[in-house]
Amino acid sequence: MMKEILLCTNGLFPEKEFLSFLKASKIPHQNLSVKGDRASLLLEEKDAMHFIAAFPAFAEDFPTPIAGVFGEEGTPYLVRFLKSALFVLPGQISSLAALLLKTFSFGDFSLLPELNFIFRGLDPELIKTGKEFCLASLRGDYASESLYIHRNTLLYRLNRFEEETHLDLRNFQDALLFTLFLYYGHA
Repeated sequence: MMKEILLCTNGLFPEKEFLSFLKASKIPHQNLSVKGDRASLLLEEKDAMHFIAAFPAFAEDFPTPIAGVFGEEGTPYLVRFLKSALFVLPGQISSLAALLLKTFSFGDFSLLPELNFIFRGLDPELIKTGKEFCLASLRGDYASESLYIHRNTLLYRLNRFEEETHLDLRNFQDALLFTLFLYYGHA
């Protein structure tokens, strides 16, 4: 499974230094794209975790703040959170859930519209299914029982949820992101 990592800085992105860092850390990468102050990188999941762990050392040596967010390949809304990561978690690469937890825990709800954007137009039935699944501690048997639906129906709805939002509620980070939406953003 591929992970997409988006990075940004306050000035021009240091492409040469970044390529040197990738080469020195022996991280195989695909599709590095640099435009102005931003870069996008695709990595295999295991390589992405290695890269995220090694990134603070690169960011520490860079003279201006640099930060990033990561998610599944092709996640359309990652870029909406990128500049916020630069100010909230400089020198780090975080998941959207970690970024939102950090901002919300300090009473900063400026990212709430962005969070609501992810779930905009989502079928209310899928929201209800996701909510029950999260309330059931990500246990399909409990969730299907509380929804009075067959387990296969639950799996079908969870797959539809993933197709429409690019979030897999069976993944803890994604379930946490959805729970933040339910708690802070959902009316």
